[in-house]
Amino acid sequence: MSLELAPLRDGSPPAPTDRLRLLTLNTWFKAPHRALRLDAQLALMRALDPDVIALQEVMPDLLALLRADPVIRSRYAVPEDAERLFGTVGYGVLLLVRPALDGFTWRPFPSSTMGRGLLTATLADGTAIATTHLESMRVNTAARAQQLATATDWLTGAPAAVLTGDFNFDDDDPGAPGLGPWTDLWPVGQPHAPGWTADEVANTMRSRPRPPEQRRIDRVLLHQRAPAGGPWRLDRIELVGTETLADQVWISDHFGIVADLHRSR
Repeated sequence: MSLELAPLRDGSPPAPTDRLRLLTLNTWFKAPHRALRLDAQLALMRALDPDVIALQEVMPDLLALLRADPVIRSRYAVPEDAERLFGTVGYGVLLLVRPALDGFTWRPFPSSTMGRGLLTATLADGTAIATTHLESMRVNTAARAQQLATATDWLTGAPAAVLTGDFNFDDDDPGAPGLGPWTDLWPVGQPHAPGWTADEVANTMRSRPRPPEQRRIDRVLLHQRAPAGGPWRLDRIELVGTETLADQVWISDHFGIVADLHRSR
C-alpha cells in the first residue's frame, strides 16, 4: 500500500535546473556522541548545499533539528507527517528536496520485517528520486534481493530515476544481487577508488568484535528511458564525512556520498 505525502516547504521552489547535486548519508541511529554528530550532519548539509538530501536511520531528534534549522527549512521541501515513515522501529528514511516537485510517495516493502521501504520524490520534470534502506543482517540476503527488485519495478517506469541509500550489500558479498537495469555511478566517476562507505579500518565507530571489513554498501544508481530535457550525466561523485570530529568520532558509522549530475538540452 502506497502513501502519498504532500511536500511542505517554507520557501519558494527555484526555477527548473539542469544540474542536480545529491547527498546520501546513513546518519546512524545509535547514541555515541550523538549531539556532536547531528550538529556536524546539519553543518555538512548546509555546506554542500545539495539539491536533494537522502537520509537513512533518521530518528525523531534529527527530524526535529532539520525542521528547526532556518537554512534547511527555507531551502527544502520535506514530506508532511514524516514521522509516519518511522513505523514501529523508531527510525526511517527521509528526503529533502529543493527543486519543484509533484509530491512524495512512501511504499513499504511487503517482505520487510524491519519497517523498510521506498520513499520517492517525483520532480516536476518527471524525474523520480528515491531513497531506501534495504534489510540489514547477512541472513537477509534473499530479502534484500527481493526488495531491490521491487524498488526497480516501482521506479523504472519513470523517464529518469535515481535510487540511493544504504543497500546493505557489497558487490563481493556472497549472494549479492545484480543491479539489473541500473547504472551504479560510483565506478563511473571513480573507477580506480574502492569507495568503501562502511569502512571499519578508517572509521572505528563501526568496529565490530571480528576482523575489520571494508564494504561499499551505500550507492547512487541511475536509470533513464526518455528524460524530459535530455539524459542526466555524472560530473563528480565522492565520499563525504570522512574526517574526524573528535578523537575516534566521525559524523556517522557510514561515510556519505555526494554526486553532481547535469543534462544538456
